[in-house]
Amino acid sequence: MAERGDSGVVTPADVRHVRESDMASWHSAICEAFCETRYAPRSDPHFSGEMTFAARGGARMSRIHSSAGRFLRDPQTIKRDGFDSLVLLVSLRGELRLTQGHRALRAREGEALVYRHGAPFEIEFPHPYWAVSLWVDPGMMRRHCPDIVSESATVIRPDTTNGLLALTMVRELCVNAISRNTRDTGRLVGATLDVVSTLGTRPDPAEMARGGWLVEKLEDFLLRNIDDCDLTLDSLVAEAGVSARTLNRLFAERGTTPMRWVLDRRLELAYDVLARAQVRNVTEAAFSFGFKDSSHFSRAFSRKFGMPPTSVLRRG
Repeated sequence: MAERGDSGVVTPADVRHVRESDMASWHSAICEAFCETRYAPRSDPHFSGEMTFAARGGARMSRIHSSAGRFLRDPQTIKRDGFDSLVLLVSLRGELRLTQGHRALRAREGEALVYRHGAPFEIEFPHPYWAVSLWVDPGMMRRHCPDIVSESATVIRPDTTNGLLALTMVRELCVNAISRNTRDTGRLVGATLDVVSTLGTRPDPAEMARGGWLVEKLEDFLLRNIDDCDLTLDSLVAEAGVSARTLNRLFAERGTTPMRWVLDRRLELAYDVLARAQVRNVTEAAFSFGFKDSSHFSRAFSRKFGMPPTSVLRRG
């Protein structure tokens, strides 16, 4: 059974699944899992709601499918329970509508609403919808995205590189946290928020110039340690001499993450030696470029280049 701590954070022992067939029971489940709201009843004899959620790493990740509905969080409720969190609600199917402050927002399929539980809002789902959501506590949101926190509710759209990256990371984070016990959930949440934070701020030219120099420095570091299968984000942070947050934001401005950049560079370099037939087989290529086994290498290679490494080696 899930329990609510003093901070209002749900701490289930494991992933929890809820399914309800009437709006009143669904609303109670939403309040128990997350925060108190009021709901506007709808006459729907075929109502259904289904939710799977997990609380890990100072955040809550959920996957939700429900019939149409409307929820309100008013000043009296906020004053009574004192609960606050930052919410990123990504529509997988269906439209989401939010009113908070003086803003009326709409998120369509593939877009996300970003809003606060600590400010009054009304959220409406005019049609059946499918969504994933990431909820983070005030301490984490202040550490990683203070500019977003200080601004009004907003919409993240996939029409920019960072917007698309943020949406992808939220979706993958929610799915992975629910489907498996991810040990690094807290770090992954932080990296996701660092990307989200870039959507509300623009780096100055001096910072961008320094960022280019850091990437060159890390490129040299990676080449010197290309066969190290234990290379981590902490290794890159130590070499760069900046915080993990700064490094995540630097790579977010380039449309990627530090460890995804490492993976891409390893695969690109491996492609080159395979094409030149500078290795005897795929296993040698895998170990030479920091992969612990050839099967992982082959899968990653095929995803990136659309062909297995054996094909490139034969052509070379």
